Amino acid sequence: FYLTRGETRRAYWSENLLHIWTTSAFLIQERFANETFNIDANLRNRLLWLLRARSTTGFYEFNSERYLIHTLSSLLNVWEFSLDLEIKQAAKVATITLLKELTRSLNSRGNVIVVDARSGPLQNKLFPSRTGVLAQLLTGIGFTLTNESFNESICASVDVKFFRVSGRIFLDTDVNLTDAILSYQESVSTVYQVGLSYEATQEISKDLASPWDRIMSQMSMGGYIHPDFALDFFDLIQEFELFDHHHVAPYGPYLRDFPRAFVPTLAKIIRTRTQGTLLHCERVHQYKYKTIMISSLENYNAGFHGSQQTPWVATTGTLNVGTQSESFVGDDSLTRFVSFNNAHLPFLNQSKNVLVSMYYPNWDYQIMGASFPGVRLIFPLESFDETEVFQNWVIGRENNSYVAVYRHCNDVFAQQAGCLDVKQVWFAIIGHEDTHGNFADFVDIVKAADIEKSTGGGCISATISIDNTLLTGKLCRDMGGFFVLMLVSFLLVGICIFGCALCYKCRNRMQCCRQCKSEPKEHKINNMEKELYFFDSEITLTDLLPGVTDYSKHFHHALLAHFVLLVLAIGISFAD
Repeated sequence: FYLTRGETRRAYWSENLLHIWTTSAFLIQERFANETFNIDANLRNRLLWLLRARSTTGFYEFNSERYLIHTLSSLLNVWEFSLDLEIKQAAKVATITLLKELTRSLNSRGNVIVVDARSGPLQNKLFPSRTGVLAQLLTGIGFTLTNESFNESICASVDVKFFRVSGRIFLDTDVNLTDAILSYQESVSTVYQVGLSYEATQEISKDLASPWDRIMSQMSMGGYIHPDFALDFFDLIQEFELFDHHHVAPYGPYLRDFPRAFVPTLAKIIRTRTQGTLLHCERVHQYKYKTIMISSLENYNAGFHGSQQTPWVATTGTLNVGTQSESFVGDDSLTRFVSFNNAHLPFLNQSKNVLVSMYYPNWDYQIMGASFPGVRLIFPLESFDETEVFQNWVIGRENNSYVAVYRHCNDVFAQQAGCLDVKQVWFAIIGHEDTHGNFADFVDIVKAADIEKSTGGGCISATISIDNTLLTGKLCRDMGGFFVLMLVSFLLVGICIFGCALCYKCRNRMQCCRQCKSEPKEHKINNMEKELYFFDSEITLTDLLPGVTDYSKHFHHALLAHFVLLVLAIGISFAD
């Protein structure tokens, strides 16, 4: 197995690294086979499963500007250098699958600005994007060698070394890429799913020989401490002693002796911070016409912490527009925390070229350690050819492509336009000269929009009628696991207090109380089974009260400890 015990530096669990390490190890093992060089007896089966799984489910780091090229390079290395025909063919199919995903999101300007996983903050996406350069080199779309200004823009926004490496990737390979190239479409209106459901993922993982392979695959889809996968991750850390690994070290001292039975419970309590990490089972809405494109993740973990996704984005060709929720320090601080794409994810509903986005973080969002989330508008007004502001609408034109965004409010923080309300409703629409006439016509369409929104109570709702499209959305606040735990705890404490009071009042008339009163307390308690287990957790009275031999003196403390554990278990079962 490629993960070594006590590893502190290398990571193997993100999708691109999983491909890089597995393919490299296989090629080394294959090259030195005659020299009894054996990395892992199960390596071939693991690689074959990985290649076939990605061809079936798609790639978890979908459209990733940062990591797609690494995954692509690993696939082409196997095709070019492996001697195993079955492995080569599987690598070829996976390569075509990856490149088809790329061309699906390419606009006619030669840019790829689309929802993605693990690409970094939206404002950092410049034209041409790295994925855009790859798509241009693959298809020739948007690539004009005689256009000096375009070539200069490439050198300004993309590392020249990356540009050369990208060109060599396609130049050196003899894989027939015709299917991927011809899959490009100028106009697209589609909904597709990334990855499989939890149940389907578990089913295909049965083909893996080792449980650790399955867990690594789950981590590559962003499982980590998601409630469905937290126990597996914990087992991996314990088995391979990863307490000092740089990804785990901040929590290592707490994990060494943490009771295994409590891991699922803890993961559910903090699910507001951990449920939004998954990179699979997202439904992607995508509308594209020539240069314009708008895409979104359909109602994906709304209100939860968003670790790795760009939930929605629009483009007019080379410019990108969208919203991003952020944690920040102070109203005008430039030291915003933007390591994550979104501090919390929005509810999204999209119909063709129209989108509604609603933000309402879970009740326990701030209790989980996050600062108050503002939502920032990414709309580079100075870069558009023409702009107009009407009430809460911001409208822009780039050449013959248009975009408009309706702001929930007109706040300014961190020297950027945005909104600081807890409940927020945003709308967006894109248009093109071919479909909406000139810019003035598009502006008239936007001004004629009929908008209704309600932010009272525990839910927010919105409706927009625009461009012959009626779109609605509703988001009710998820209280989170921590709130449900508190609620059930107070309920059970109240029941306990009421029961004790009732028993105290009626003990002379109730048979059970009379028996309890007449029997010596020491005899009754010390005859109880001392090894009292809490569910399947191996926690006993002896563990809770070390060094105690006379349980009668500490019985109430033991009952209190077991009651706290019971509250945790029942509270989380209600949270589910």
